[in-house]
Amino acid sequence: MSVEIVSNTLPDRNRERVESEVRAALGETSPSEPWEVTLLGSATLPRYVVYIRRAGGGFQRSWVFHAIDDAIRDTIESGIRAAGFPLTGHGARHEAHHPA
Repeated sequence: MSVEIVSNTLPDRNRERVESEVRAALGETSPSEPWEVTLLGSATLPRYVVYIRRAGGGFQRSWVFHAIDDAIRDTIESGIRAAGFPLTGHGARHEAHHPA
């Protein structure tokens, strides 16, 4: 899997969980076209931003989540499918149940 994640401003208490959800949503990808992910957050505000871009182009999107328990994985998978990118590996877990 080729996912580059930068999370300079996401509080440590949430970083591992959010990174795990993002990686699971993206699943397996071609090493020649990695996903670039930026996680932004605040220690004082109860929200954070997940910004994802395909290094080779064709996909650029951000989502704002207001709680660590929001449906991060499902929301990202849905956005990627809607943009026409096939999901493989872990990210394809809903493909059989919810075809695009």
